[in-house]
Amino acid sequence: MSWIFIIPLIPAAAFVALVALPRRARNAARFVALAAIALAFLASAAALIHLLPGHEMGEPLARFSWTLATVGSRALTITLGADSLGILMLAMVSLVGTCVQVYSLFYMKDDERRGWFFCVMSLFLSAMLTFVLSANLLLQFAMWEIMGVCSYLLIGFWYTDEAPRKASQKAFLVTRTGDVGFFVGLAAIFAACDSFEFEHIYATAAQWSPFL
Repeated sequence: MSWIFIIPLIPAAAFVALVALPRRARNAARFVALAAIALAFLASAAALIHLLPGHEMGEPLARFSWTLATVGSRALTITLGADSLGILMLAMVSLVGTCVQVYSLFYMKDDERRGWFFCVMSLFLSAMLTFVLSANLLLQFAMWEIMGVCSYLLIGFWYTDEAPRKASQKAFLVTRTGDVGFFVGLAAIFAACDSFEFEHIYATAAQWSPFL
């Protein structure tokens, strides 16, 4: 079932393809973004139909882990985990993303930077799909940061107008303030159990000291 982990790479590939293009070519190729998220939805729906019958909600179905670095004797890993709830969320996120992009094709059709909108949206959706499949806090934090940057770019898409520009700045400052708490929480959890893995966190949480 490891093929499920390829799903977030589909909109990521669309982002890579679009970001390298000049504006005119990117505008013309904006349908690539829609095709990518629609394909991600079809794959998610196929996984949902195939896997959910007979499986308990939250039951683990597949897992992939890669060691990013080693700090002393502690391994920092990024882990993807697919369970029935995660696959349901994959289908939901990709369906909503597909609907948003279909609507945007018409809403943005006369905008001279419409290709850039679809490019950033592809990166946002890829990060969100990866977030859904994240099985550790380190990877979730990385995806959260990518989504934050994409939100800033999308909210301030019409940056020449004062209102969107100020709204994007406000959103960036609010989310970055929240990130400080997220980072402090990451550090505290890692100090308590030497791991960012959800599986290990849940297994050891009852033994944590309130003073770490």
